[in-house]
Order: sequence, then C-alpha cells, then structure tokens
Amino acid sequence: MTVEFLGSHFLRNHVVLQENALHVSRFIALAAVNNPAKKKPSNLFMTDEVETSGVTEMGIIRGSTNNRAVIVSRNDAEAQNYHICFCVSVGQCYLALAKGPLTPRHVLILPIGHYQSVVELSSEVVEEMEKYKSALRNFYKSKGERCVLFERNYRSQHLQLQVVPVPLNRCTTEDIKEAFMVQAQEQNMELMEIPQHTDLKQIAPPGTPYFYVELDSGEKLYYRIQKNFPLQFGREVLASEAVLNIPTRADWKECKQSREEEEESCKQLRDDFQPYDFAWDD
Repeated sequence: MTVEFLGSHFLRNHVVLQENALHVSRFIALAAVNNPAKKKPSNLFMTDEVETSGVTEMGIIRGSTNNRAVIVSRNDAEAQNYHICFCVSVGQCYLALAKGPLTPRHVLILPIGHYQSVVELSSEVVEEMEKYKSALRNFYKSKGERCVLFERNYRSQHLQLQVVPVPLNRCTTEDIKEAFMVQAQEQNMELMEIPQHTDLKQIAPPGTPYFYVELDSGEKLYYRIQKNFPLQFGREVLASEAVLNIPTRADWKECKQSREEEEESCKQLRDDFQPYDFAWDD
C-alpha cells in the first residue's frame, strides 16, 4: 500500500525545549487508499509536520474506517521514501505497534492531536490516555505480564508514551524500579520518585525536557534532563539482564521487522487486544 504526500512542508514555529510546541497544521480529505471504485474523498485527516536537520517528520494521518488509522512518516534524507506504522486501536489517542519492539506486545500510546509531552495534554486526551493505560494493564495481566510505561521528552517532536510488558516470572516491580535507579546512577543521573498523588505537571512545566517512568505499582520516577541524555535509556534498562535480559534489543534499529512481519504482528496484537479495546465499541 502506498500513500502520496500532498503539499509543501510544515515548519516549526517555536524554540525546541524552551517554548511550547507550535506548528502550522492543515486538514486533507482523502478517499480510501487504493479505492477500486475511485470514490471521492470521504474521510477527514489531520497532519502535523515539523522540519529539523534535513529530516521532515510527518505526524498523524487518521482515517475512521474499521477503527484503524494509517500513520505515515517521511524522511527527506531517504529519497522521500514512505513507511507505514501499524495501529492497534484508535480514539482521541491511538495505540501503535512499536517500531523495532522489545517484545511482541510493546506498543506506543500517542495522541491524535499534536502534543510534545504528557504535561501539555488537554484534560480530554489525558482521560482517554488513562483509559488506554488501564486497558493495557488488564490486557497484559491476562497474559501474565506487568506494565511499564516511560516517556522521553527530549529531542522528540511528538509525544510517544512507550508501554512495555514484562513477564511476571522475570522480575518484580521492585526489581524494575531498582534497575532504573542503578543504571541512572551509573550515568550520573538522579531519578527522583514522584510523591503519591502528585501530578507530573506540578514538577515539569510545559517545555521542560524530562524522562518519566510509571510502574504497575503506581510508583512514578522522574529525571529533569540536563544535556547528553542517552536516547535509548528506557529501552536499555528494560532490555538489561535485570529485567527482560535481551540486551541485543536495546536499540530499536537492531530490531527492525519486515513489512510482512509488522503486518502479521499488528494483526495478531489487534485481535488479542480487541476484548479490552474501549475504542472499538465507541
């Protein structure tokens, strides 16, 4: 399946990590991809795109057919090639199969609208994101797994909340917490535990670069990023011997799947998750 990019680039209109994200956006109405009847456009799509270092990242194109969305990325440095990220569920947020997943059920929760971080989300989006978190926790529990979430608001343009399942028989929640603490200390970073009932927005105003972890116990860890933060830190901790013990999968680029493998993985995950998918019934 191919998707054509229409129009010129969208430009960033803010200073990264110093100002709230501000982008030019527009709507494009398109008919279904490869529509055999050549019907006129029937779905509304939203795009957000920013330009940085010669690479253009196109945010979201959302369709409403069969509770699925098509997400397209464009990289000018790769001769304008396009690739599709596979979605599991769509609402105001959507679940997408992680690119180069740590485990088969490793997903991302992303908002449909453009938000750079969790602390910038509207109350409506926060509410739905919490529903997805709850649904995933129940889904993973049915598979004998615990849920670990993390976000890196640093050198990124669009919020990606990583959700990784860890088998219950691999380690305890305390083991996971300790793994994050120890590896952070080894890299001269001090992860702090957010007090219970304290909202992340209270300690990280919009525009603040940070790394955030949420454990299945409800415990939350936070680090205010200064500089030179390791971009794969979250994956490195979870892939370590203390947690999943799959160190070769710490870098997502080393875990790429073929298009066919991605399609099959997404189909299987979508089918498995459907009983827990509140968006399917909306």
